[in-house]
Amino acid sequence: MEPLRKLPEVNARGHLFVLIGTDTFSAGTYNAAQSHSHNAAVLVGETIGERPNSCQEADQFLLPPSRIPALRRPR
Repeated sequence: MEPLRKLPEVNARGHLFVLIGTDTFSAGTYNAAQSHSHNAAVLVGETIGERPNSCQEADQFLLPPSRIPALRRPR
């Protein structure tokens, strides 16, 4: 989430939105929570598909072409 903090034109209230829903699980839930707590992200959508205190399996990758790190949801 650090690269987003360095982009004031993106990391501003009302400019950064994270979509969540009933198919948001594991690492997706973690990414959404981190985006909200460490950046100016607004969470938009439905209640997540798992309990908020569940565990995750972190498998990190870089989003092309921005190279922003993200966590892959286990299958």
